[in-house]
Amino acid sequence: MRKGWKFLTVIGLALLSATAVSAEVDNVKVVTDASPDYYDMDSMIHSISSKWQKPEEKLWAMFYWNHIARRQTSPMIVHGTALTDPIRQFNDYGYTMCSTISGINCSIWDAMGFKAKYWDISNHTVAEVFYNDRWHMYDNSLSALYTLCDGKTIAGVEDIGKAGSCELSGGKVEPGHIAKYHCLTATGKNSFLTGADTMRSLDEEYRCFNPNGLKYRSYFYDWDRGHRYILNLRDGEVYTRYYQSLGKTADYYIPNHDKDPDDARFNQRGNGIRIFKPLLTSQNLASTAYSISGGESHHPFRRGASSGWKNRRGYF
Repeated sequence: MRKGWKFLTVIGLALLSATAVSAEVDNVKVVTDASPDYYDMDSMIHSISSKWQKPEEKLWAMFYWNHIARRQTSPMIVHGTALTDPIRQFNDYGYTMCSTISGINCSIWDAMGFKAKYWDISNHTVAEVFYNDRWHMYDNSLSALYTLCDGKTIAGVEDIGKAGSCELSGGKVEPGHIAKYHCLTATGKNSFLTGADTMRSLDEEYRCFNPNGLKYRSYFYDWDRGHRYILNLRDGEVYTRYYQSLGKTADYYIPNHDKDPDDARFNQRGNGIRIFKPLLTSQNLASTAYSISGGESHHPFRRGASSGWKNRRGYF
């Protein structure tokens, strides 16, 4: 794994310059066509949506990748609130509830240049985005998309639970017509959602969108953004990321409200180990250390001598 990353870095540097130069290399970015570029918001939006031309195509692509990038479980609490910065979530966590992913969607849509709305409905939270002269609801929490009776136009929040009819209901007018008969992510009409966190019927979904329980939060979007994901490694430094926990005590995770959420049911804790072995030679010490005091670099074969120096992460 480490050799593979080193190989990719060397290849990237070779492509950048045909001549040998002596300089520090920072912010090398390795990307793949198998997943979005989660370096920052602009990179994520470009990698997901730039090849699509129409708003509905761009937003469908965003719905798809946000579906893959998160799971429906207790969100990570950072500085006292649920984390809704897309870059921090999708790089480090990916665990959200309905309110969290709705805030993330609002943040992304706003960055894409679209207007957004944040709705609390009956025991659920969803978000809407405006394009083509109307509002459209994308529910990444329960992996649900609904259309109008044309089978193409993504429905808005107020469309989904109201009474209606069409040929799919045999002309029968009933509450929640859109929810029951026009869900793109269900097993059939008046059936069950696919891709949700548990068994959820469309009849239950209609009740979430009951017109009497819709609350548009015009004053709130629950969004955050601004972080970048940067991993810089110095000469002699190796970072290894493990996608499973290396221990069970609080030393191996940041507790959510002083405990690990969901009793580790989803095995959502991973760890990283950073090992730094600086070269304390005359040639390397000056570029490695942030400040040097009380000593000088030592010949690598001279033993028994001691010195102190400080780098940007602390004292050695």
